[in-house]
Amino acid sequence: YAFLFHSDLKKVTLPSSLTSIGENAFGSSGLKTINYRGSKAQWKKIKIKMDNADKYANNWLSDVKINYNYKG
Repeated sequence: YAFLFHSDLKKVTLPSSLTSIGENAFGSSGLKTINYRGSKAQWKKIKIKMDNADKYANNWLSDVKINYNYKG
């Protein structure tokens, strides 16, 4: 629940070493862009925990653009 309801949060940069994202970490936030330092294949291996409400009503990833192999 780290950034739950943080509507000012628009962009985050995540390391390629990331292995999981906790339950509702970005749920109902203003997140629009994830700059991920790893590949798409690495991203698919990340365990993303979502509660039932997030899975069905507010899947925060549905509106988020993910930039893979981000170098900035």
